[in-house]
Amino acid sequence: MEADPLEKLTTDWADYTFNPWIGCTKVSDGCRECYAHRQQDLRFGRVEWGDGNPRSRTSTSYWEKPKLWDWRAYYYKNRPFVSCGSLCDVFDPEVSSCWRDDLFRLIEETPHLVWLLLTRRISEVVQFTERLPNNVALGVSISSQDEYNRDAPLLREAALKLHPIFTFGNFEPLLAPVTLDYFTAPKWVIVGCETGPLGRFMMPDWARNLRDQSAVMGLSFYFKQASELRSGPSDLLDGAHHRNRPNTLNREWLLGHRDWLDKLLSDTGYRGPAPDCSGIAMPERHHQPN
Repeated sequence: MEADPLEKLTTDWADYTFNPWIGCTKVSDGCRECYAHRQQDLRFGRVEWGDGNPRSRTSTSYWEKPKLWDWRAYYYKNRPFVSCGSLCDVFDPEVSSCWRDDLFRLIEETPHLVWLLLTRRISEVVQFTERLPNNVALGVSISSQDEYNRDAPLLREAALKLHPIFTFGNFEPLLAPVTLDYFTAPKWVIVGCETGPLGRFMMPDWARNLRDQSAVMGLSFYFKQASELRSGPSDLLDGAHHRNRPNTLNREWLLGHRDWLDKLLSDTGYRGPAPDCSGIAMPERHHQPN
């Protein structure tokens, strides 16, 4: 029997890859050379990309695999990362909410895994998601400064409302330089070029800039790949690997302090709506004895 193509999928910044369904609609310039579209639509003909076209749910046996990964994580006492949705968008409005409920139920049944939910539809998360399972990290794909200015505040709002383990930004494909803002920067910064035969070139300085900003702000930085050159391996930046992950046990940076939140809301550069802070327990202040 021929192996399922899904078994061959890997994501270098996660330990496992899981796709609850397949299919999507391009919503950004960063989607132009989408490998999932090239593979699942143009090559395999499994689904047709675009609005109004049905998504293809993966098999029942495939949905059982994360339970095995969870058992392994429990046995070895680690917390592997699961990249969820490399061939789809979990928050795609074309997908039935029942499918998403089934996915969240599976995530809750696998508490020893850290599920990475990456989307280009962060506004859908803010508007329509009432809760996330406790073992979810929430991320947004960003390709340019305009996308960062629009989506990073919404990611922060979603974090304050839904309490993911951490937030992350997938700057892939990185199509222009991006300047992070201290108050909306995601905890994990992942950078990569556009792949494929017509992939646009990523300037090395754009990746270096995000690396250096991450170091100053105390963010985790992960470099996936550079645009192809003859000078060396594509997964090196200035001759070094950068494969850092966030600490899943430290949640204080997410909740923040009241003075941080007040500054965020009063900042004239903040473009997102005011976050819902009800139910968030702010960290206690510890005073040094006189």
